[in-house]
Order: sequence, then structure tokens, then C-alpha cells
Amino acid sequence: MRRSGLFLLLMGFVAISTAFPQAARPDLVVEGVRLDPAKPEPGDPVQIIATIANLGRGDVVQSFDVRFKVDDLTIAHRRVMRLRAGRRVELQAEWEAVEGEHRIVVEVDQLNNIPEADERNNRREVMVTVRRKGAVYSFTAEIGLTIGRTLSGIGEGFDFSLEEELFAALEAGLRKLEEVKLTLESASWELLQLGESLPPPLLEEEAITQGRAIGAVFSEMAASLAKVASALQGLNVTAAVEALGELQAELIELSKLSFPGVELSPLAEAAVHFEEASRAAQALAESLLGSGQGQGEKSLDELIAQFQAALDAAGALLKAVGEEIESRLTYRGIIFTDGEGRMVKEFHAGETLLIQVYGAVWLALEVYNSEGRLLARRVTVGERLRWQGDDNTKESLLPGEYFYRLIAERGAGEEVDLGRILISGPGP
Repeated sequence: MRRSGLFLLLMGFVAISTAFPQAARPDLVVEGVRLDPAKPEPGDPVQIIATIANLGRGDVVQSFDVRFKVDDLTIAHRRVMRLRAGRRVELQAEWEAVEGEHRIVVEVDQLNNIPEADERNNRREVMVTVRRKGAVYSFTAEIGLTIGRTLSGIGEGFDFSLEEELFAALEAGLRKLEEVKLTLESASWELLQLGESLPPPLLEEEAITQGRAIGAVFSEMAASLAKVASALQGLNVTAAVEALGELQAELIELSKLSFPGVELSPLAEAAVHFEEASRAAQALAESLLGSGQGQGEKSLDELIAQFQAALDAAGALLKAVGEEIESRLTYRGIIFTDGEGRMVKEFHAGETLLIQVYGAVWLALEVYNSEGRLLARRVTVGERLRWQGDDNTKESLLPGEYFYRLIAERGAGEEVDLGRILISGPGP
């Protein structure tokens, strides 16, 4: 079947999908999944916290099951006895973190025992990376890398073809949209969680506030993509076009935000490509309904090619921006080593922590405790600064978790890096 058949089928069933209103049924949704701690290390006990909501108009008056899975392995079941319309319940399951990438899945009523208004929203996934952070961990770098990886993932997600057989093309497209949505949801959650443990003086730093703002836009984009997927599943091209318009507006909003060392303004061009895709999709809908204005000279195949080209261009640009951000944050020229130039796996008070910022003419290190009290400040001229894990009175700090603010003067002005320093117990 020619690829234009995909859109013919979509338009042919638009009326059918809205002709018969549903009865007042419940709608069970996994509304959110979060982890505590948000960035676990291997061996950490992790609480997986899921919010289950009934967004339908009917009550659930019989019990239903909620399943927690990690990498396709079921780790817990929870039973909910009933849930009225508009109500929510929070459930938890515990998991011991294992190093590596993991997919956390929460499913509600997986056997479809409860008749619902929508059976397609009973599952939610989040991705989590578990790794040892070492003695020094940069929140600034992690936030920036999360932004870059997410944009790259979105770009790859829009790399699909409408040249396939009809149903295969639709299924592949929906899978890609779901992957992109999950990428955005996971990134949004990470960006909103990262830095939560920072003490008050550091919470208002640009890296934290802008990271959260970007995370909020990612969440909005995930919701818009969910609308696109739902519209396509419901064979409603008009609703899909409207959702693409929302996605375009969110990309424009994202392009206006900033983050240290990250350039987001090129995303405005990606928004233009989404606008082109929306226009092409709208022209297709009008052409198929016989109401096209000025599109008669273009065949359906030409319009579909225009739609595909616009998505390809948007995806390529998003991927390029993301990869550029990842490259900048990976090779940002800030290195923490021990006194002999080795990477710091453990740091003990009395040992030397050597901080090098390539190209810096001036450095300042501030160390805070978890309550936000400034314990140590060191300043030096040049690109190297040494600290022995002591406070401003030259007393060694006790083992525990501390937070740093590193200010570097280089290039066009000041740069700030925020992170954690873990001081271990007495060395050998």
C-alpha cells in the first residue's frame, strides 16, 4: 500500500473515533514515578514511589493490582482496594540499586480487570543510571549532560520513515513517539531532582534554577507528545496537528532559556521545522477531506514527503544541539585529582585535593555543610588550587558529605561549578 494510504486511513476513521460517547468509566493512570534517592549509588536502598490516579468519571469499586518492575523483573505487587474518581494514592516498593542503566516500570491493572475509559495509559517507565560518584561529583556537569543527552534522544526519536507498509509505519511511529516521551519524562524528573540535596545558599545558583526550568519544559513537551500519540492512536489527524503546535511553542520557550556552557537558542530553528510539519499535516487533512485551499497542485505523496522532511530536519537539529552540549560538558576543562594527578576515588581530610581549571586566571573554592554554613574558602591566582580538607581555622573536616561552589575566572567571565565532596574516614 502506498504511504498516502496511512493518512487516508487516519482521516477515514476520524468521525468514527468521536461518534460514540463513552459511559462514565474510571480511568486508572500511573501519574508519576520517582525514586528516593533520586541519583542512587550501587548498594543504596531505593524507594520507588508511584502515584496512581483515577482520572475518569467513574469510581473503581473493586480491588486492583499495581506491579513494580526493574528491567522486566517484578520486584513487588501492591493492592489497592478502591479508588474514587478524581482521587490518588501513593504506593512504594523498595529496590537495592545495582550499577548500570535500569528501566523502572510501574503498571496498574495489567490484566485489564477494570473496565476503563482508556486502557492505554496504565503503565509508566523511568530510566535511572546507577553509578559510583566518587569523592567529587559535579551537579553542574550532570545537569548539562542530562540536557544534552535528552535533546540527542529526541532528535533520534524523530528519525523514522513513512515509506513502510501502512500499519508497520504507524506502529513504528507510535513506538518512536513513546520512546521520546519516556526520554523527556525521565530527563524532566532528573532535572527537577538534581541538586535537591544542595544547601540553601546554592539552590538559587543559575545552574540549579535553569536546570529546573528546562526540566519543566521537558515535562510539557512529554505531555504534548503523549497527545500526538493519543491522537494518532485515535485516528484524529486534527488533534495531532494541534499537539504538534503545542510542541512547537514549547521548543520556542526552551530556546529562550539558558544554562552555563549550553547554547539553546538554535532550538528556535527546530520549532520552525515543527511548524512546517504542522502545516504539511494540516494540508494533508484538508486535501483528504476535499477542503484544501491552494494545495490541489500537490499530490498526497508530495505533502507526506514535505511532512517527513520537516520532521527529519527538526530531529537532525535537535540531535546536533544535544551532541554539542554533551561534548562541551564532557570536555569542560575542570579536573579534580589527588596530589599526584590521579582521579579521586576517595578523599580523606589531610590529603590534597588538586583542582585544575584550564585557562583560568583566578580560582575560588567554597565548601559548605548540609545546612548551608560556609566552612572553608580558598582563593588562588592561576588555574590550580589545592585544598587539604580543612576549614577556615585549619581544622580537618569530619568524614561526611559536603558541597562546593567553585568560581573560575577565564575567557569571557566567571564560571561557577556546583557539586558534592565526600570526605571518607581516616586513611590507611
